Amino acid sequence: DVWFIGYTSDLVAGVWMGFDRPRKIMANAQGGRLAAPAYTQFMLEAYRRKPVPPDWPRPDGVVFVSTCDGSGDYVVAGSESGAECGVNPFSITPQHDTSAAIKPSAATNAPKPPPPKQKGDTANPFKIPPA
Repeated sequence: DVWFIGYTSDLVAGVWMGFDRPRKIMANAQGGRLAAPAYTQFMLEAYRRKPVPPDWPRPDGVVFVSTCDGSGDYVVAGSESGAECGVNPFSITPQHDTSAAIKPSAATNAPKPPPPKQKGDTANPFKIPPA
């Protein structure tokens, strides 16, 4: 058996693959290798049918600070100084208190789902029938 579970800010889904009776799926079978691609296709199809999920809720007092590399950091309000270009707010000798700084999760900056497939694209074996 292999499985993969993932989530966005508004949807949790899991994929399990296996047999009713113990039997080897394949050599070195792993959830990330077999179930994760099915999960990905499911989520892409789900978000083609529904709005992009809202941003993850953030606690009060957490702010976003842009950085010179074009990305950014989530930090506790009041600790923004030093999170900008040229200064590492997580250095061992900070000029301000960064003990409560929060880094964004990968899902926070997740890209929007790709546009619907065009004619000639390979078929999606996990396509959900229209509702």
